[in-house]
Amino acid sequence: MQSHDNTETEKAMKAAIYARVSSDGQDYEDQLAELRDYVKRQGWESTEYEEKLSGKEGNLRPALIQLLKDAQNKQFEVVVAWRLDRFGRSALDVLENVKTLSAYGVRFVCSTQAVIDTDDRSPLGKFILTILAAVAELE
Repeated sequence: MQSHDNTETEKAMKAAIYARVSSDGQDYEDQLAELRDYVKRQGWESTEYEEKLSGKEGNLRPALIQLLKDAQNKQFEVVVAWRLDRFGRSALDVLENVKTLSAYGVRFVCSTQAVIDTDDRSPLGKFILTILAAVAELE
Protein backbone atom coordinates (compact mmCIF):
# COMPACT_ATOMS: atom_id res chain seq x y z
CA MET A 1 0.00 0.00 0.00
CA GLN A 2 1.40 3.37 -1.04
CA SER A 3 0.21 6.85 -0.33
CA HIS A 4 0.30 9.62 -2.95
CA ASP A 5 -0.41 13.24 -2.16
CA ASN A 6 -2.35 14.98 -4.91
CA THR A 7 -3.53 17.91 -2.85
CA GLU A 8 -4.29 21.14 -4.57
CA THR A 9 -6.82 22.25 -1.98
CA GLU A 10 -6.64 22.21 1.79
CA LYS A 11 -9.03 19.33 2.26
CA ALA A 12 -8.95 16.98 -0.72
CA MET A 13 -11.19 13.95 -0.86
CA LYS A 14 -9.36 10.75 0.03
CA ALA A 15 -9.51 7.94 -2.52
CA ALA A 16 -8.49 4.29 -2.48
CA ILE A 17 -7.11 2.97 -5.75
CA TYR A 18 -7.72 -0.76 -6.20
CA ALA A 19 -5.71 -2.58 -8.90
CA ARG A 20 -5.73 -6.32 -9.54
CA VAL A 21 -4.33 -8.60 -12.20
CA SER A 22 -5.31 -12.22 -12.39
CA SER A 23 -2.17 -13.87 -13.78
CA ASP A 24 1.61 -13.56 -13.70
CA GLY A 25 1.63 -12.66 -17.40
CA GLN A 26 -0.43 -9.53 -16.83
CA ASP A 27 1.05 -6.19 -15.90
CA TYR A 28 -1.00 -3.67 -14.00
CA GLU A 29 1.21 -0.65 -14.60
CA ASP A 30 -1.27 0.57 -17.26
CA GLN A 31 -4.10 0.19 -14.73
CA LEU A 32 -2.18 2.09 -12.08
CA ALA A 33 -1.12 4.87 -14.45
CA GLU A 34 -4.72 5.45 -15.57
CA LEU A 35 -6.07 5.25 -12.01
CA ARG A 36 -3.44 7.65 -10.69
CA ASP A 37 -4.21 10.07 -13.52
CA TYR A 38 -7.98 9.85 -12.86
CA VAL A 39 -7.52 10.53 -9.14
CA LYS A 40 -5.17 13.43 -9.88
CA ARG A 41 -7.68 14.98 -12.32
CA GLN A 42 -10.31 14.81 -9.56
CA GLY A 43 -7.96 16.57 -7.14
CA TRP A 44 -8.09 13.66 -4.69
CA GLU A 45 -5.41 12.18 -2.42
CA SER A 46 -4.87 8.46 -2.93
CA THR A 47 -3.80 5.27 -1.24
CA GLU A 48 -3.14 2.20 -3.39
CA TYR A 49 -4.22 -1.39 -2.87
CA GLU A 50 -2.61 -3.79 -5.34
CA GLU A 51 -2.70 -7.54 -5.82
CA LYS A 52 -1.91 -10.26 -8.32
CA LEU A 53 -4.55 -12.89 -7.73
CA SER A 54 -7.29 -14.57 -9.69
CA GLY A 55 -10.80 -13.20 -9.30
CA LYS A 56 -11.76 -16.79 -8.51
CA GLU A 57 -10.28 -16.19 -5.07
CA GLY A 58 -13.47 -14.27 -4.29
CA ASN A 59 -13.11 -12.16 -1.16
CA LEU A 60 -9.99 -14.04 -0.08
CA ARG A 61 -7.83 -11.27 -1.50
CA PRO A 62 -5.59 -9.63 1.11
CA ALA A 63 -5.54 -6.16 -0.48
CA LEU A 64 -9.33 -6.16 -0.94
CA ILE A 65 -9.84 -7.33 2.65
CA GLN A 66 -7.59 -4.50 3.87
CA LEU A 67 -9.40 -2.00 1.63
CA LEU A 68 -12.77 -3.00 3.12
CA LYS A 69 -11.38 -2.73 6.67
CA ASP A 70 -9.95 0.69 5.90
CA ALA A 71 -13.30 1.74 4.38
CA GLN A 72 -15.01 0.75 7.61
CA ASN A 73 -12.48 2.85 9.51
CA LYS A 74 -13.24 5.89 7.31
CA GLN A 75 -9.73 6.04 5.79
CA PHE A 76 -11.17 7.33 2.47
CA GLU A 77 -14.43 8.48 0.87
CA VAL A 78 -14.21 6.83 -2.57
CA VAL A 79 -12.81 3.63 -4.10
CA VAL A 80 -11.61 3.82 -7.69
CA ALA A 81 -11.14 0.68 -9.79
CA TRP A 82 -10.02 0.46 -13.40
CA ARG A 83 -12.89 -1.76 -14.56
CA LEU A 84 -15.61 -3.70 -12.83
CA ASP A 85 -14.00 -7.06 -13.64
CA ARG A 86 -10.87 -5.97 -11.74
CA PHE A 87 -12.96 -5.42 -8.59
CA GLY A 88 -14.61 -8.85 -8.74
CA ARG A 89 -15.38 -11.73 -11.08
CA SER A 90 -18.92 -12.60 -10.04
CA ALA A 91 -21.88 -10.26 -9.99
CA LEU A 92 -22.57 -11.26 -6.40
CA ASP A 93 -18.96 -10.56 -5.35
CA VAL A 94 -18.96 -7.09 -6.93
CA LEU A 95 -22.39 -6.15 -5.64
CA GLU A 96 -21.68 -7.35 -2.10
CA ASN A 97 -18.44 -5.37 -1.96
CA VAL A 98 -20.10 -2.24 -3.34
CA LYS A 99 -22.97 -2.69 -0.86
CA THR A 100 -20.42 -2.96 1.95
CA LEU A 101 -18.68 0.21 0.79
CA SER A 102 -22.03 1.97 0.58
CA ALA A 103 -22.89 0.92 4.15
CA TYR A 104 -19.63 2.58 5.24
CA GLY A 105 -20.52 5.74 3.32
CA VAL A 106 -17.88 5.09 0.65
CA ARG A 107 -18.52 5.82 -3.01
CA PHE A 108 -17.40 3.40 -5.79
CA VAL A 109 -16.19 4.56 -9.22
CA CYS A 110 -14.80 2.72 -12.26
CA SER A 111 -12.42 5.09 -13.99
CA THR A 112 -12.75 3.58 -17.49
CA GLN A 113 -16.49 2.99 -17.14
CA ALA A 114 -17.58 6.51 -16.24
CA VAL A 115 -21.25 5.57 -15.94
CA ILE A 116 -20.36 3.46 -12.88
CA ASP A 117 -20.45 5.79 -9.92
CA THR A 118 -22.39 5.03 -6.74
CA ASP A 119 -22.60 8.67 -5.74
CA ASP A 120 -26.11 9.38 -4.38
CA ARG A 121 -26.59 11.86 -7.21
CA SER A 122 -26.21 9.02 -9.75
CA PRO A 123 -29.13 6.54 -9.63
CA LEU A 124 -28.38 5.56 -13.24
CA GLY A 125 -24.84 4.68 -12.16
CA LYS A 126 -26.14 2.18 -9.61
CA PHE A 127 -28.43 0.62 -12.22
CA ILE A 128 -25.60 0.31 -14.77
CA LEU A 129 -23.35 -1.18 -12.06
CA THR A 130 -25.81 -4.01 -11.50
CA ILE A 131 -26.05 -4.80 -15.21
CA LEU A 132 -22.30 -4.65 -15.82
CA ALA A 133 -21.56 -6.83 -12.79
CA ALA A 134 -23.70 -9.54 -14.40
CA VAL A 135 -21.84 -9.10 -17.71
CA ALA A 136 -18.45 -9.27 -15.95
CA GLU A 137 -19.44 -12.62 -14.46
CA LEU A 138 -20.10 -14.00 -17.95
CA GLU A 139 -16.63 -12.99 -19.16
